[in-house]
Parts: sequence; structure tokens; C-alpha cells
Amino acid sequence: MSINTLKIAIIGGDMRQKKLASMLSDKGYKVMTYGLYECDTDLEDVLHDAKIIVGAIPFIKNNNMINMQYTDEVLTVEELLQTAKQCEVLMAGLLPIKVKKNIEKYKIKVIDLYKEEEIAIKNAVPTAEGAIQIAMQESDITIQDSKSLVLGYGKCGKIIADKLKALNSDVTVATKHETDIADIVAHGHKPIKVEQYSKVIEKMDFIFNTIPAKVMNEKELTLLNKNTVVIDIAMAPGGIDYEKANELKARAFFCPGLPGKVAPTSAAKIVFETVENILRKEGLI
Repeated sequence: MSINTLKIAIIGGDMRQKKLASMLSDKGYKVMTYGLYECDTDLEDVLHDAKIIVGAIPFIKNNNMINMQYTDEVLTVEELLQTAKQCEVLMAGLLPIKVKKNIEKYKIKVIDLYKEEEIAIKNAVPTAEGAIQIAMQESDITIQDSKSLVLGYGKCGKIIADKLKALNSDVTVATKHETDIADIVAHGHKPIKVEQYSKVIEKMDFIFNTIPAKVMNEKELTLLNKNTVVIDIAMAPGGIDYEKANELKARAFFCPGLPGKVAPTSAAKIVFETVENILRKEGLI
């Protein structure tokens, strides 16, 4: 199938999906959107003859409702599927297993964009930059000459640590894995095991959590300096006990979906490239 005849329906999302729609349209795809603009047409028109659906990251909010930030209308997954009669592939992010299985019952191939390695690696940069940007906005000191702690040494943790180092912060990285230690040292950071990071927490000006598990509970929160800024970019519900953080007036900020908020054009380009690669793999272009 040629690009000019392949219809793509973009359903819901944030500024990333708006930018993505423009990029796909500029490339020559037939693109229609729903839940992104006031002038969106009705759902049946959007989905008529659409072979591909691209949804938000995350695709779902409030259990079974599709994530649509620019409209008061609600759309359930079931309503979408019953209308998407020609759809062959649905791409979206952070799809719950129950939702994925429901979509597959309609003989639609499901691709979770959040699990695509290409997106995960490329998104680490805008995520890291966004996390540091918010930390700077919420603090009254510079990153230079500060002490920073990064919890986790995955894709985002590595880039955050390196960018902080480049800004002349004294960086400590907490990891669960012995195999990370040598790499952390080689990058000029101080390593510490996650279970021991409470020993250094009171000295920190900035803390960045990337671990998708509750790693900062009452014990750690009580040790925080009152001026310490904590940025949590872990998958929802985050890695911090926010009820206790609020009680203690800790300066902890849950920051999901940073690429779409701080660098939507760059984030959309990443999704655009991944979507095209998937279409090629599936033999649709």
C-alpha cells in the first residue's frame, strides 16, 4: 500500500499527537484526528477506512477511558473498537494487559509504543532534560556546585547523571546492580547501593528518581533537607510516598510524560520515526 492511500487515525493524546499528525500529513499520509482539536469530525468519519490507529502515551486514563486531553467528550475502548472496523494495527503507549487482550479479540494487532526500544532510548534525552529543567525551576540554587542523587541507572538514569555532571554537579548514583558500579565510576559519578542511599540523602540538593517502585518512604522523607528538590519520573504511581511527602511538606514532584510536555516536537519526531518503522515491518508501506 502506498503512503498516499494509507489512512491513519490519531485518537486522543497530548501535544505530541498534534505534532505527530502534522508530520504524518506532511509526509503524505491520509490523517484524521479525534479528541485533539475542536474541529475534529465525528468518530465514524475518522475511523472509516483507517487501517492504523495511533493513540496516546498513556493510551488509557480512568480505567477504560481513552486519554483525550483536549475535549470533554469521553470515549471508551469498547466504543472505539466497535467503530474501528477496518483497523489492522493499533499503536499506543502503556497499554494495560486487560485492554490489550480486549483489542486483540477484534483481530487488531496491538503494539505498545512504550515498550519499543527505539522510543525508550530516544525519549531518555527529553525526559532527562525535562527533569533537570523542572529541578532548576523549583530550586533557588544552581546545578553547578550542587550535590545530586540519581536513583536508578537505566536509560534515563544514565543520561540524567551525565547531564548533571556536565553542569558541574557532584553526582551520586544509587543502583541495585553490582554490574553498574564500574560504569558509574567510569562516568565520574559516586556509586551507592539503593538500599543504602538513605545514608547520603540529607546532603543532597537534588534527587531524581527513575525507579518504578516505592523507594522513598517515610524513613527517607524524614531525612530530606527542607530545601531538597525531588523529581520523580518513574512510571505511575511513582516511587515516592506522596501522602507522607505532603504531610512532611517535602518538595517532591511527580513528573510523568515529560517528553510531551517539555519537548513535544522532538518527542513527536521520535514517535513518527518509530511508527514508520513499524509500518514497514508490517508491510503496510
